[in-house]
Amino acid sequence: MKRSFALFFLLFLWSGLAVAAEDGSVVVRERLHKKFDIVLAANPTTGYGWQLDSKLNEKLIKLVGSRYSGPQTKLVGAGGQELWTFQAVGRGRTRIGLKYVRSWEKNAKPARNCSYDILIK
Repeated sequence: MKRSFALFFLLFLWSGLAVAAEDGSVVVRERLHKKFDIVLAANPTTGYGWQLDSKLNEKLIKLVGSRYSGPQTKLVGAGGQELWTFQAVGRGRTRIGLKYVRSWEKNAKPARNCSYDILIK
């Protein structure tokens, strides 16, 4: 993946702790019944958006919602962020996978992928 397209995200945990990392797989430790956010760089003006790449294990984790937040600049075509909120509902280990795709390109390879291994205690 080109450095110019590197994906940066923040995980905001209930405790107020924030972890920043680059594109790739990340292990997240979370407490039962707590909500946490995944924030991903996005630019819907390109037609791309984030989608789950597989079904969630809803015995362990639930998707609360997702929303787009626009850029902090007035530059035309500038990207913003997608905020995905999840809640830990059961103890165990699961995975959240996300892909950055154009919804109408059914067989196209995602422009970006990221995955999170979630350990709920």
